[in-house]
Order: sequence, then structure tokens, then C-alpha cells
Amino acid sequence: VFGYAGEGCKDGTPIGTVSLEGMTRTKPHVVLRELSMKSGVAYSDSLFTADARRLESLDLFSDIKPSCVQEGDQQNIVLQLTEIFPFIPAPAGKKTDQDGWMLGGALAYLNLFGEDIRSEIQYRTSLDPLFDNNEYAIYTSSPWLFGLPVGWNIELLRTDSYDELRNFHNASWLADLDLEWNFTQRFALLVSGAYRYMEKFGHVPEGGLGISFDTRDSPLDSRRGTYDEIMLTRVGAHDLPENFFEILTDLRG
Repeated sequence: VFGYAGEGCKDGTPIGTVSLEGMTRTKPHVVLRELSMKSGVAYSDSLFTADARRLESLDLFSDIKPSCVQEGDQQNIVLQLTEIFPFIPAPAGKKTDQDGWMLGGALAYLNLFGEDIRSEIQYRTSLDPLFDNNEYAIYTSSPWLFGLPVGWNIELLRTDSYDELRNFHNASWLADLDLEWNFTQRFALLVSGAYRYMEKFGHVPEGGLGISFDTRDSPLDSRRGTYDEIMLTRVGAHDLPENFFEILTDLRG
């Protein structure tokens, strides 16, 4: 269980101050901007539970323990946070009709600069024939951009493989940027852009615009609510023979 009712905390008593303990890598504003528990707000266990769920979704902490110290007609809250080890190595693999099984490794750093920026590098290679097809990737993302509730994700991908289905050497570079502006608590504007350069074939740009509606209690470990998304994407440019629009929808429970 992530978090539990605070020791000595009384429902209905106004909050005086909120202080953080136990953090060595994460900057305080990363936690404070997620909290509904603020000075002057009446404390309740349900309010803390909602805040704990938001902090859990950051994927930076393994636990959070609140305690309260009474001071007059207010109570000061101390949050003891346990940080997750920032480096996470993991296997990376996939299977496609083009390349068959591809296996490799990945290394993620969860909290770059203490700003809740996740960065990950991956390498995958084909098994048959070994090292014949290769993929290199870098992913970087964060739920905030310059102090604004704008989530962003950057993907850089290098592919070097032979596509037997289409009979050509797929030597390409891909740069992709996705933005998610949460302009209300539930609604977000989605913007995406990508540029793919294929050696000996040319470039393929891509742009998209969409909207999402999110009622989940936690994106990381949802127990109730749904996520709905619709996205309109233009692939290619008007001067390219291969260009089209596509509409994608995504519904998650």
C-alpha cells in the first residue's frame, strides 16, 4: 500500500505548513505542485489518499508517510518520502513479421536533474541472423514543461534492417515529439509531430492534433475511471505520393 492515514493528523483541522523529508534527489517543487494539501486547507484522510495517488503516479517514490504536529488551531504536516533507486536496467525485446525476434537491453534514469524527467536508452538486435538488423532508441519524457502542466515525450530512433516484406533496406532516422496540455483537471489537448528520414528514399513528416478525457484516479495504477482519446494525424506532405489522414481512438479502463 502506497501511503496511509497520517499519524496524529485530525480530519477537519486546517493545515499550517507542509514540509518534506527523506528526499535526496528530487527537488521539492516536484512534490509540492502535486499536493492538494496546502496551508489553510482542512486535512482529511481522503485528501491525503488522493495526493498519495498522484505522487505514486510520478513513479519516483516507493512510499509516503505523513505525520502531523498540532500547533494551536492548526496542524503542521511532515511527509516522509522514500525515493526509488533512479537507475533501472531491463531487457528490451519485440517480435515483428519484418525482423522476427529482436532482443537487447534498456537503461532508464527516472529523475534527471531531480525534475521528474525520465530518460531511457534502448538497443535491440535480430536473433536470426544475429546482429543483422539493429535498432537504437532514446526516450525522454516528463509531465511538466517549464513549470506548466504540459506533458512531453521525445523519441529518437535509428533503424538499420532489411525489410524482406517490401524488399528494401530500412535505414532510417525518426524524431518524434508528443505534447499533452492539461488545460483542465480532466481534459487535455494533444499535439504530436514526427519527422522520418529514410536513406535513399527521402523524408516523411507527420503531424497530429487530438483531445483526451481522463477520469482515472491514477494513470500508473488505475482502480476506477476511464481514459478516452481521439487523434487526427496527417502523414506525409502534399508533394509526396504517399500522404494520408488517419483518425485513431483509444479507450482504457
